[in-house]
Amino acid sequence: MTTYYKAVRYDYGSFRNPEFMYGPAGTVVTHPDYDPKIVDASHYLSVSVEPADCTGFQWRTGGKDSRLLVVEPIGDVRIPDPDHYPNKRAVRSLRVVGELPISVAFGPNGEQVTAFLEKLSGLTGGQWAAAYAAARAAARAADVAAGDAAWDAARDAAYAAGDAAWDAARALVVRDKIAPEQFDILTAPMRAAGMEF
Repeated sequence: MTTYYKAVRYDYGSFRNPEFMYGPAGTVVTHPDYDPKIVDASHYLSVSVEPADCTGFQWRTGGKDSRLLVVEPIGDVRIPDPDHYPNKRAVRSLRVVGELPISVAFGPNGEQVTAFLEKLSGLTGGQWAAAYAAARAAARAADVAAGDAAWDAARDAAYAAGDAAWDAARALVVRDKIAPEQFDILTAPMRAAGMEF
C-alpha cells in the first residue's frame, strides 16, 4: 500500500494557496476546479509518495515549523508530470490521516538538518562574519590548488556566509552518502563560526 504525504504551512494552509486548509487529522479537502486533463497544479491537489520530495515545501512559515501530513487520496490518483516530478501525484480529494515530525521531510538525516537550521537562526553577526571569512579562505585555497577558473567558481559559490550555511545544510542532508572528508569540507566554514556537527 502506498503512503502519501503533504507538506503544509504551520497553520495547515497550502504553500501554493494558503486558502486550502489541510488539517488536522480527519479533515477532507476537495479541489473545486479539479480537471484531470490539465497538468497545471492550480487544477488539482498535489501530494507525494516520498516525504522528502513534497513540492513547494518550506521549513518554516510565519516563524513556526511547517507540517508533514500523511494523507489518503479519495478517488483517482495520477502522475501529472512524471519526467520532472516522479514522486508527485495529483488528486481531486484527500483525507488527512496523521502527521509526522517535520524532520522526516528532510530525509534520513532530517533530525540533524532541523537541529542545524535551529542553530542557524541563533547565530550572531560575528559568527556569520567568521563563516564568511572561512568560506572566502576556502575559495582562496581552491585558487592556489586549481587556478583562476576554480577561484572564480569557488569565490562565486562561497561569496557569502549564507552560501556556507547552504553547503552545510546540503552536507547534512546527504551525510550518509558522502565521505567524512567531503562532509568536513562542506561544513568547515560553519564550524569556523563555532557551530558543532
